[in-house]
Amino acid sequence: MFLGVLVIVSAFSRGAVETASVLIDVSQKEATPVPRTFLGQFAEHIGCNVYNGQLAQILRNPGFEGWEYFEDEAPRARREYGLPDVDQGRTKGLACYWLPEGDATYALDPTAFNSKYAQRIEIASSAGIKTPLMLPAHRANTYYLSFYARSDRSRTGQVELRRADGSVAALSMLTIEGDAWKRYDTTLTLRSACQRGELFHLAILFENPGTVWLDQMSLLPADHQNGFDPDLVGMLRDLHVSLLRFPGGNFTSGYHWRDGIGPAEKRVSMVNPAWGGIETNQFGTMEWLDFARAIGAEPLICVNCGNGTADEAADWVRFCNDPPHTEMGKLRGDNGHPEPYGVRYWEVGNELWGFWQIGHCTPEEYAKRYDAFAKAMRTADPNVLLIANGGDGDWNERFLRTVHEPVRSLSIHRLVGQEVPRNADPTHVFMALAAYGSVFDDELETMRNTAAACGMPDMKFAVTELMSLAYLANKPPTCSTMAEVAFFAGMMNSCIRNRNFVELITRTAVVNHGGGRAKIREIVFPEPVHYLSQIYGTMSGKYPVMCETESPRYGVMVHGLPFVKDVPVLETLALVNDEVTELTLLVLNAVPGRPVDAQVRFKNFRPALTVRQQQIHAAPVEFNTWGEPDRVALQSSDLPMPQDEVFHFPGGSFTALTFRRQ
Repeated sequence: MFLGVLVIVSAFSRGAVETASVLIDVSQKEATPVPRTFLGQFAEHIGCNVYNGQLAQILRNPGFEGWEYFEDEAPRARREYGLPDVDQGRTKGLACYWLPEGDATYALDPTAFNSKYAQRIEIASSAGIKTPLMLPAHRANTYYLSFYARSDRSRTGQVELRRADGSVAALSMLTIEGDAWKRYDTTLTLRSACQRGELFHLAILFENPGTVWLDQMSLLPADHQNGFDPDLVGMLRDLHVSLLRFPGGNFTSGYHWRDGIGPAEKRVSMVNPAWGGIETNQFGTMEWLDFARAIGAEPLICVNCGNGTADEAADWVRFCNDPPHTEMGKLRGDNGHPEPYGVRYWEVGNELWGFWQIGHCTPEEYAKRYDAFAKAMRTADPNVLLIANGGDGDWNERFLRTVHEPVRSLSIHRLVGQEVPRNADPTHVFMALAAYGSVFDDELETMRNTAAACGMPDMKFAVTELMSLAYLANKPPTCSTMAEVAFFAGMMNSCIRNRNFVELITRTAVVNHGGGRAKIREIVFPEPVHYLSQIYGTMSGKYPVMCETESPRYGVMVHGLPFVKDVPVLETLALVNDEVTELTLLVLNAVPGRPVDAQVRFKNFRPALTVRQQQIHAAPVEFNTWGEPDRVALQSSDLPMPQDEVFHFPGGSFTALTFRRQ
């Protein structure tokens, strides 16, 4: 197997500083600004993206649901979550993540408050249950516990938060009043400071013989924001996220939106249709829309065109957008939001060209579905902006030649690198990912030509999933490492170059999936590409201007990625603000270990004596962890303008230089 051959076209020996030049002419300003819609994010009901991710609720099986949802949880809990022994209660009749405490017998009881099971505890003497967890104690010392319970008679109990050594860190007393299901609420306040990522147990204990049933539990930090993790909300707001695509992804093709509305405690748990495991439906349409509002993003909803129907999708549009007096508007009002949300962007299905997709079909069959869905959804709201499923190979041409309803926009998904061998050279992989934007230029040109040949020359493209996914030996996937900075920078720059027909980007993903941010042990921390999103999202530059760069060039071949040759080591992009008082120069050095000194010259712009530099620089496989969240960080500083206008760009780095006009 061919694993990688690298050729650098350069007159310099390895380790020497190479030279380049950049000429910027702000008088040659392009008319079209970079769309705000390029700053989107994608999220999905997968892993811990939503539950134990976006949501602040801490417990991992709060509904005491059955083991059929949790067969693979114990290894993952130990390896990824740091939680021990989560399956040790199984043989004793306890739900996954719940453990015995004291003298009792246990069973998963079908006489549940909601869904399939409740946890029954038959107490011989003092007894109860406990579950291991971590707390966001770095920011909150008070926690709200709620649950539904009933008992064979009125009985007292207590709730404890215990440290790993068994000492009680917080305590609250309660009384279960009798045999009818009832919600109980209590508050737990930590007595002393805790370490970040520290292991605790939540224990619920009862006195005296008898039986207690528990169901639908929730543990929230007091600083939650409408149920969302405040650290994550803050980080996403700081990025100026413009769009939020949800609820999938593959999840969409088996999701029925009515399962996720109504009182949260009454929503029924079920198998996640795409990824297995449990879907509690606690995070439905209105939670998604509230989350989008919390982070300042416009929603983009992907509808179920897999095993869903056109009428179902149209009703979803009506639920979100109808006035309050209509049937769907009243249903929305009954769920707590009388006024319409006004959701504009709707994607008609997800990756239906893929064999892994629920409802996988041919492009001709998808054309029939799109016709039905588009007609029904536009009847529900003529103002919706629909995005159809685009694909590779001849999918687009076959679809566009068959479809009858107007196609305004076609989706593009680029999840690249899955076929890269684990023993591939990380430097080569970094370089190949950095160059993917130039490959994407050609792919976009091919797709444009196909659309034009099918009579749709003005059709737009929407990049609705985007990340790299190469797994190298003993490292996390490249989306979580410095390599994703190189990949996303190249792709962003390609889309900016082609912004007249690329309308939006929703990068994968919000948290714990696809790089960007991670949440482990209740600690949210940035992954390297988060900082790149921050630069693009907050820079003042909007209008590209002429930027000519003379740079050393390279070629690289990695199995599983496109072969590239004659690619510049320095990829540059220059942009100005509305008033042309500020100039931003973005520079990607695509070759680790090959630093470049570049002279930056200006025409029709005289820079001030100080320049603002933001830089991301680390080894290709470097990544952050919850214990070391700043191993890769954004370094920002104000530098004196060098007299010779020469700037240093380390190998394998991304730099933003912001110049103010004198």
